[in-house]
Amino acid sequence: MAAQNVGAGKWDRVHKTTLLGIMFNFVMTGVLVGLIYLFNRQAIGLFLKDEAAVAIGMNINHITLWAFILFGVTFVLTGVVRSTGAVMVPLLITFVTLWCIRTPLAYYLGDHYGLQSLWWSFPAGFIINIAVTGGYYLWGGWREARMLQPDRSAESV
Repeated sequence: MAAQNVGAGKWDRVHKTTLLGIMFNFVMTGVLVGLIYLFNRQAIGLFLKDEAAVAIGMNINHITLWAFILFGVTFVLTGVVRSTGAVMVPLLITFVTLWCIRTPLAYYLGDHYGLQSLWWSFPAGFIINIAVTGGYYLWGGWREARMLQPDRSAESV
């Protein structure tokens, strides 16, 4: 929807589309996250049978699951930005937050505070990602990005 509005030059609708996408993310992802929190053991039990593994999986869900709502918001924001053809900055933000922040943070937390604490690198990475992506969405130059025009000289051959 954002790409169609960008193509039609209806920039007033782009922001409305973004807000609608974020709202749908909160509803759809929020409901799924809530259901998994309510039925955590049963959800993990679909994949694991060993009681120790189920307990570990439930603990991981308690720490990380809520942050996937933030990931969904980031997904909406980057989708809107990419609809203009501005793809490099969202790619770089994702790269930096995953490989330069979350992965070293997981290593540090796991090494210094134990295995369980490294799961906090997921919410931390998602929070940083949404903050940087949100900043780029609000103040970045993505609205000036333009798609490449097709080469019309090849059509005359």
